[in-house]
Amino acid sequence: MSWHLKEKAQALLAEEQGTVRKDWGGRVAFGLVYPNSYAVGMSNLGFQTIYRHLNALPGVVCERVFLPDPEDVTELRRTGGVPFSLESQRPLTDFHMLGFSVTYEGDYINVLRLLTLAGIPLRAAMRRPHDPLVLMGGVCAFSNPEPMAPFMDVIAVGEGEELVVELIERYRGGDGDRETLLDALAAVEGIYVPERYAVAGAPGGGLAAVTPRAGAPAIVTKRRLKNVNAFETIATVKTPSAEYGHMALLEVGKGCGRGCRFCLEGQVYRPVRHRSLDALRETVAQLAKSGETRIGLVGACVSDYPWIGDLLKIVEENGLEVSISSIRADSLTDGLVEALARGGHRTLTVAPEAGTERLRRVIRKAITDEQIVAACDLVRAHGIPNLKTYFMIGQPTETREDVEAIPALAELMLERLRVPDPSGKPFGRL
Repeated sequence: MSWHLKEKAQALLAEEQGTVRKDWGGRVAFGLVYPNSYAVGMSNLGFQTIYRHLNALPGVVCERVFLPDPEDVTELRRTGGVPFSLESQRPLTDFHMLGFSVTYEGDYINVLRLLTLAGIPLRAAMRRPHDPLVLMGGVCAFSNPEPMAPFMDVIAVGEGEELVVELIERYRGGDGDRETLLDALAAVEGIYVPERYAVAGAPGGGLAAVTPRAGAPAIVTKRRLKNVNAFETIATVKTPSAEYGHMALLEVGKGCGRGCRFCLEGQVYRPVRHRSLDALRETVAQLAKSGETRIGLVGACVSDYPWIGDLLKIVEENGLEVSISSIRADSLTDGLVEALARGGHRTLTVAPEAGTERLRRVIRKAITDEQIVAACDLVRAHGIPNLKTYFMIGQPTETREDVEAIPALAELMLERLRVPDPSGKPFGRL
């Protein structure tokens, strides 16, 4: 092993708070892999949540693995080394199971890079009895898993909080035979074992038939977490190297009822499920007692949380500053923006997505220009210095007029934002 890479891993660990270290003796070793950089992976709340839940199981040790930086790949090749886990610097082949958390299709190729660097056969059909069981989870696993099917032993289709527990139970209850284990896993709701299905192509392309083998279900049912209060979704490990390393992240619920056509959240995470106010009150109090000073509320549309006003009051009563991800312009109220300003919010984010109302209706985000301008007025009225916006180009039915409307709308917003706030301070940036 390269001492340079080992020292780099130890330096990352030295910056962390909340790292879990467990002895390997007699435990199932689970390598939780994020196929991108450390900074990106540690900013992912789902990745952090599974890490915490797995390590809470007494018979499991879970360690993290990330895609090596390009210069680290060069060092691995120079020294004949392989990728290793962060906590104990063990090679990937030492683990019983490798679970890839895949959030973006662009990371599919990084999964294959990691397997190749680790010396693990790419195709599931070529793996040997002593190779780790290779799994995939994350939103890509239940939105578009099929491109990775030839390379995965198991794909977790759906939300993973309960699924990972059942995976471990089936593994520990097995007799060590890989094929028997795959049969047992294929019977679990939300588990897709690609090798248990025969795929027949149709003349000229496409599929003629997909036939289950060995008792696998004809249709893999997506797993949904029914009781969102049973599992806290918070960032366990804090590090300054993460995008949001300066705050504690807390998920307020799953799914979105808006159904924007471009967004997976409102499609694959249905139905909408909100954590109860009592559950969040308890978590916020615990975070405050642990010394946190700032909390980030996470969700597809946090402003749609039914008790958002009460929740912001709870955060304020616990002496915490608050940050919220993108808020819909049509759900902003004077009271909500005032509460955010009191909580130390310095940048409000709205996402018009398109420059014209026509195109917004096409993509089912029917926010009006008037509502966007009203959001600008609220930002200035309560002294929030910055406003961030998101626009997309290349959408279906888009015309040149739609594209040219984006800078025109931005200029209109700037006109309203240039008005000094009540204290006389000028606007920051758009």
